[in-house]
Amino acid sequence: MKKQNRIYFIVIFLVTNSYLFSQELVNDSLSTVSFSIVGDLMVHGVQLKYAMVDSAIYDFKPVFREIKPFLETADFTMANLETVFRGNEKKYSGYPNFNTPDSFVEAI
Repeated sequence: MKKQNRIYFIVIFLVTNSYLFSQELVNDSLSTVSFSIVGDLMVHGVQLKYAMVDSAIYDFKPVFREIKPFLETADFTMANLETVFRGNEKKYSGYPNFNTPDSFVEAI
């Protein structure tokens, strides 16, 4: 297991246990925690074209419309952001030189 993955696992373990134990001290009932975990949030060229509203305006909110209900109902949602945000001075692009508009973060 990579060191970074171990750190994520430890953080999740500690957060989950602290949540469960704090609930257990409040009452003696069963507590549950739900997770939504998604991976590799990135923007390829086709997605850039889909989100383009104007030459310098991008709207990624429709991209997440279908999965939003699944993510917002979980107690904890985690995602792997697999792109960079170098600003609009550099050309926005997908693979292999990712550069994603800041509006992607706003949509997330």
